[in-house]
Amino acid sequence: MPAAWAVILVPEVAVPSPKTRVLFRMLDESLFGDGERTRGLGELIESGSSMDDVLTSVGAVNTFNGVADRAFPGIGRFREALVRVVPGEANVSLSGAGPSLYAILGTREEAEGVAATLTEQGLASIVAGMAERPLSVLER
Repeated sequence: MPAAWAVILVPEVAVPSPKTRVLFRMLDESLFGDGERTRGLGELIESGSSMDDVLTSVGAVNTFNGVADRAFPGIGRFREALVRVVPGEANVSLSGAGPSLYAILGTREEAEGVAATLTEQGLASIVAGMAERPLSVLER
């Protein structure tokens, strides 16, 4: 993967229980793709494309985005706050089964700037570096 930084926004919304089971049950076949985006993502990464090129071409994709508004009432307000401060709406996505949202930025400075803006708005966020290569727990 190209070097990048993530800003993770932790929204204060109600979470169903058991969350992952509830979300998986909300999914239906219409939310799944044919694998073309995943293949395209792999090709971009293998070709050494920049993170900006990856996000412009493929975007941040998570099938749970299709049910997030139903699963987490009020999450839309948090998504909109993140979209307002990061370049490109396609760059904002649910993290895993949610409710956290993330956006990917090219530099630590950009990510910290976004996080500072969110903090000024009273929103909790985390800045995290993304690994440029697979990590191994057994690596010495």
